Amino acid sequence: TTPETQAMNFDDIRSKINAGGRLSRPEGEYCLTEAPLMALGELATLARRRAVGEHAYYQYNYNINYTNVCENECKFCAFYRKEGEG
Repeated sequence: TTPETQAMNFDDIRSKINAGGRLSRPEGEYCLTEAPLMALGELATLARRRAVGEHAYYQYNYNINYTNVCENECKFCAFYRKEGEG
């Protein structure tokens, strides 16, 4: 908790969102760390409905690599191989 977020109130943030305002960085940090989760979810739903209605959007993230040789040696890639391995 930062001094900026300690002085915040969720009702003030709710009023700002209801009026169509945008959150400041400290307000966003407050929502991330301090805000009541269920109330925050309801507020997020309101903002989403206002922005796009009942539509949901998603995007495929294709990363087409030209090689499976990885110099970073991260273990999260399903195709990871060291140079010279099968």
